[in-house]
Amino acid sequence: MESVKKFLDRFLMAILVTQGICLVLIIGIAVFFRYVMGSALSWPEELAQIIFVWYTLLGVVVLVGSDSHIAFDFMEKSTPPVVSCLIRIFSQVLVILYGGIMAVYGWQYMMMFPDEVSPAAGINLCWLKICVPVAGVILVFFVCFNLVSAYGPKAKGGRS
Repeated sequence: MESVKKFLDRFLMAILVTQGICLVLIIGIAVFFRYVMGSALSWPEELAQIIFVWYTLLGVVVLVGSDSHIAFDFMEKSTPPVVSCLIRIFSQVLVILYGGIMAVYGWQYMMMFPDEVSPAAGINLCWLKICVPVAGVILVFFVCFNLVSAYGPKAKGGRS
């Protein structure tokens, strides 16, 4: 399971770097054509929006996977270790539920309009909508992995 997580971490970081570069290039092309050439292109804005949504959701997944996401840990730090552990587990279970909801309802929403295309670029919007369930599934995997590595049988003293 550790090797799968490492692979996913590297793979997602490579995708995020590629998406960041693509966003800069696409927006740069749009600005160049609009202000230098005097003729705006119709497709860059739609493509940039789709890439940005993927970029945002995959960024959240990476942060959750590395346990670097924003957390309200005042209660966790100001309580005894046992209570702190329970609070942390409860918050992680909430994230798992949220990821599950993203996966299930994101998939259902995508399947409601499978043939919808963007007006200017003609991109099938399933490419946009599939990012929600994909991010939800990976999110659930990462949180479960973090819980098992922190509190599982091979954990080194757990977290406090």
